[in-house]
Amino acid sequence: MSRAMYSGVAGMKAHQEKMDVIGNNIANVNTYGYKSQRAVFSDVYYQTLTAATKGTANKGGTNPSTVGVGSTLLGVQTMQTQSAMQNTGYSMDVAISGEGYFQVMDGSGNIFYTKAGMLGYDANTGYLTDINGNFVLGYQGTSKDGSGLQKIKLDQVGAVQPKNATYSQEINGNNFTLTAANATKEGNLSVNISSSDSLPIGQAVEATIANGTITVTLNSRSKFTSLDDLNTKINSAITVANGGKAIDAGDLTLSVDNADAFPAGGLTGDQIAKVNDGYDYGTISGISASGIFGGFKLDSVGAKFQKGNPADQAKFSIVRTPAAGTSEEYFTMTCKIGSKTYTGKVAKSQMQSPGKLVLSNGTSTTDTITMDYPNYSSVINSGKADLSQLKSLAVTDYKDPDFATEFKDGKVLGGIKVNGLADGSSVTSAVLVSNGKMEIKAKDKDGTETTYTSDAVIDLDHDFTNGSITVKNGSNSLTVSLPSKADFLSSLVDATTGTPGISYFDGTDPTTPDTQRAYNVTDTTKSKNLGLSSAPFVLADGTEGGTVTLNEISDIAIGSDGVVTVHNSDKGTVQVGQLCLATFANPAGLQAAGSNYYTASLNSGDPHVTTPGSDSSGELKTSELEMSNVDLATEFADMITTERGFQANSRIITVSDSMMEELINLKR
Repeated sequence: MSRAMYSGVAGMKAHQEKMDVIGNNIANVNTYGYKSQRAVFSDVYYQTLTAATKGTANKGGTNPSTVGVGSTLLGVQTMQTQSAMQNTGYSMDVAISGEGYFQVMDGSGNIFYTKAGMLGYDANTGYLTDINGNFVLGYQGTSKDGSGLQKIKLDQVGAVQPKNATYSQEINGNNFTLTAANATKEGNLSVNISSSDSLPIGQAVEATIANGTITVTLNSRSKFTSLDDLNTKINSAITVANGGKAIDAGDLTLSVDNADAFPAGGLTGDQIAKVNDGYDYGTISGISASGIFGGFKLDSVGAKFQKGNPADQAKFSIVRTPAAGTSEEYFTMTCKIGSKTYTGKVAKSQMQSPGKLVLSNGTSTTDTITMDYPNYSSVINSGKADLSQLKSLAVTDYKDPDFATEFKDGKVLGGIKVNGLADGSSVTSAVLVSNGKMEIKAKDKDGTETTYTSDAVIDLDHDFTNGSITVKNGSNSLTVSLPSKADFLSSLVDATTGTPGISYFDGTDPTTPDTQRAYNVTDTTKSKNLGLSSAPFVLADGTEGGTVTLNEISDIAIGSDGVVTVHNSDKGTVQVGQLCLATFANPAGLQAAGSNYYTASLNSGDPHVTTPGSDSSGELKTSELEMSNVDLATEFADMITTERGFQANSRIITVSDSMMEELINLKR
């Protein structure tokens, strides 16, 4: 009987604790971000009256007999379910639509997590706070480094790119962009670019700084091999002009849309800074002019060369780059020199019009091309190569690791490799046509150009039914086996007439090294001018690197991605920070801390910090708050059953007491 009485006591205690949970839920029915709880019961210790027995052949087994001693509160679970949103009309109210918690920090450095996004602004400190006055954590400025969480200061711009730090303008149909690496000083930073032939030989760029304007002068006689080369020399000159120190704006970068590939021979300062001859230096539809030749141009396999006038020659090679994600087809190539046969391959992207190449009126005098000038030290066509050991261009076995003739992916048809070079060095050239002849052109270490022209005249003939391209020269031949619908890259577009054809310069079109030109391969459209005539670039309304205090802010706004912007009369609308969210592997394991806060526990897992809308976290809803997820109907039903349970357990005590009274009365 005493056991039953204590079971009733345990049951009443458990139901009283459940009533406490229900009362707390009902009390927080209008608390923003509140998550309801539920009490879970379990039975407790059992006393075994008789143990179970095993059955025999004559008698079955018996079950154990146990008597429990009441119930207990097993635990209180937090129901982390999404609740409805309430529109408040206040821009500083923010709700999380999905997973995640806001992070706040009190004055002692303790971090809490909350669903209640009632945010505010501390006018004294400038920090973004919650309704309890604790600091809201996130990223300052535009930084998204997860290790850089900090209090968000609304009246300070830090690590933010200034307005108009990049300035673009269209000149002669091309879009030029000048970009500062760092934030510029407040006000304007003007950069003026021009060209001149008055700079000393060897000085590619000169810069002066006066009254906030940087004047950059390019030597019209200097060559820049790439945009990187140009920008490096410009920034070096600016540093010198600034007393050996980099300017606050950092490195300046000049870029040109649709002109990301300079000819390998380079552009002169005059061509960059002034209206040029009307030809576009750059890449169009994946086909680019690889450069005005300063390297070798192989005439044909086994043909001899004779010296020409370098001033009358200006040649270029063609390389086609396949579009990203496309697969390449290759042409099988067979080269027969005397009694030997060699094979290789060339990419289909280097071919344009199906047909064959026929060599006529040519005679072969030797299988080896011999050169008597061992002092050539550089080749511009395909980079740098040490030719100091060059004695001959010999055709040897393809399998020989020291082979000389090579047809390789990314090289123009007719490429050659030179014996005797240092490891890793190579020279690549192209089969080129000028008045029906082919040539190689070289420049020695002193800059003197020498051109070697073949005495064999060739004809360029297209045959759409032939499955191969063959170059013949006496007993020697070069055969290229083509896949179906193969293209042979031999067509250029004349920028003057807009008609396709074989474009070249020869003795009838004299050129000099400072005025060499290059064509782009296009369909039938004319190339565009890439001129720049003393163009000013103004980086306006910039801000100095570091932090800038905003004297007056208004219109605080928070985006769905957590980006916090403010409006300032001087700076306009600027980003001052970004809210971040914390997600947990087990959000039900968070420890309630009061004031709508939770703290991480041993069973919640560590917080994963991310920006709203990423890594499975929810997006933010501005001018809204998440309501309590308490269901009053459920709570009232639970309250009724809890009351009845409490009453029933109290009856256990009453009945047990009556039974004990009857037992005592037996003695009377």
